[in-house]
Amino acid sequence: MGRIYLKDFIGEEYRDWDGRKVLISAPTGVGKTTFILETLVPYFVMRKKMRLFERSMKVLIICNRRLLREQYWYSIIERMESYREIEETLALKTYQSLSEEVNAGKDISTLFQDYAIIVCDEAHYFYADSDFNPAGTFPVLQAIFRAGIAKTIVFLTATSQEVAPILEKALEKCVNVCRQEYTVKPEWGKLMKYLFDYAADFSRFHCHYVIDEGTLCKTIAESQKKTIFFLDDKKTARNYAERIREYGSLKGKDICLLNAENIDGKEVEDVVDHLVMAHRCLPKVLITTSVLDNGVSVEDPDVGNVVIITESRISFLQMLGRVRAGYGEGINLYFLERPAAFFKEREQRYQAKVEMAQRLDFRAINRNMFPFIRTVWKDEDTELTECLKTFLIPSTYEISYINWMTGVLCWKGQGNCLSVNEFAVRKTGDLFIQEGFFRKIATDNPRKVVEKQMSWIGKGPEELCVVGSSYKEEVILKFREACLKIRDMGLSDFAEEKKKIVTEFRTDLFPDLADRNRSVETKKFAEIVARYGMFLQERERDGKKRYSVQMAPSDMSKEEMK
Repeated sequence: MGRIYLKDFIGEEYRDWDGRKVLISAPTGVGKTTFILETLVPYFVMRKKMRLFERSMKVLIICNRRLLREQYWYSIIERMESYREIEETLALKTYQSLSEEVNAGKDISTLFQDYAIIVCDEAHYFYADSDFNPAGTFPVLQAIFRAGIAKTIVFLTATSQEVAPILEKALEKCVNVCRQEYTVKPEWGKLMKYLFDYAADFSRFHCHYVIDEGTLCKTIAESQKKTIFFLDDKKTARNYAERIREYGSLKGKDICLLNAENIDGKEVEDVVDHLVMAHRCLPKVLITTSVLDNGVSVEDPDVGNVVIITESRISFLQMLGRVRAGYGEGINLYFLERPAAFFKEREQRYQAKVEMAQRLDFRAINRNMFPFIRTVWKDEDTELTECLKTFLIPSTYEISYINWMTGVLCWKGQGNCLSVNEFAVRKTGDLFIQEGFFRKIATDNPRKVVEKQMSWIGKGPEELCVVGSSYKEEVILKFREACLKIRDMGLSDFAEEKKKIVTEFRTDLFPDLADRNRSVETKKFAEIVARYGMFLQERERDGKKRYSVQMAPSDMSKEEMK
């Protein structure tokens, strides 16, 4: 549908935004950054040059990823002539660095005093990162509202559905507190919304359904096009990199893993530079986690494949949005089949977190908070520690929080208590519901999960292409051959053979099996071989047990096989 610029939608309305709070929700690639740098910033520069106001007219841009901050910087130096012009016009920060400054004792009101307008890019960050960065999301948003109540604050996002309600709630509570201190103009407390979600265009993506990891890895390894592979887990990312190497001729720098741990390392420096400065994907296969799911634009016509494995709607849309429209047509979007057991495990994990949050007695905690704070300081790897870090914000952060009793915004020096990280509680509950929903529909047919995710980008089931695969049949054949070698084995030999088989075939054939040093009980092993038309025979000879695996007769039931 061509390039769309936000300034064409908004027109001249931004001239009346003084002191207002604005949410702009627009799909990735429709000019949010362009609007800020080519329309909003020049407008404030012009006002400053005309000396219409005595106060500073600088713009502060805050974003959620270091790569995005760097991409902003190189976009700025393309548009401005001198460092002095940049210094007098705008500044760049990340939410994480802002959180660190406040936690170090700096007054956020002082930090904001030079700015007339604050741009909060990728505003979904406050919701999306809340469960693993509680101190940098829930309190920081309130601190931004508190220090910028009289300033213009513009929130930008491509996924506003989840974040808009928490923006409105935090702003409302902030206004209630500010009214007790001084006069608040009515327009300061209203969140103006500009929603352009209808401008999304995902027609360039062709959806493919892959039923097993082996076929997916083989397809990617043999493709002539570049691939960007998005995951939400570092360990899984490494496993995929190894399997892709197995199926193709890719070597060395042809495959690159990019995550929070190595993003500053020398080994990925060229990859990062090409992403930030040239908007190009340097390796043939780039496997990345959340460090690349926000803001960074990939404008590379050689990128022909995108793989996304996540259950989060926000993450899915953000990941997909990295590949910009107009730079590649006919891009293959791959979905991997995941069974109901996969979602069951994740549903139970989030359910445990929700229940733990519900069990926390905040009245008791705040009557004697020190044991809880000490638990967090010790940084022990326990469920309780993880829960406290996620759902509680101790006053030691010395930034804003919601008082657990009154629900009123409190500020440093106005009381000592632990507060609830409302954003993390909400997100964890949402994920619990999402995993449960996916488990339900996957029990009927795993393909329905993919069809649901396709609906997020306006595509129907008829647009899904199922990738044919002989891979799983080949693996099943090899599995049967390995199992049938178990003939009249003693307990020791049988245990060793079980372990070898589980190690080799677990990922492809029974990922629901708990990973406990690759060991499996005999009863469970019998259940596994029964899935593939075999049965385990256990006999006793000379007072010792002997084991054999045989193909099951056609009239033998599954229960009899077990």
